[in-house]
Amino acid sequence: MHEFHLVENLIENVITKAKDGNHKKVVAINVTLGKDSHIKDDNLKFLMELRCKETVADGAGINVKHAEGKNVFVESIDVE
Repeated sequence: MHEFHLVENLIENVITKAKDGNHKKVVAINVTLGKDSHIKDDNLKFLMELRCKETVADGAGINVKHAEGKNVFVESIDVE
């Protein structure tokens, strides 16, 4: 359940940034995943892909980079 709410916030921010920049499509979402976050890559990617459906981020690649700590955040997005 924790992952669901986290992903909801991450994707809402991605959508807002894309729309604020008048971008039509998000092609990649670059995420930093803390090693101590207790979130698995596959779960994160699955939930993000699910939440992106029918938005400007639908079909975007999800790239995960690992870092020390517990934080999970969107480092950057690639847009068209």
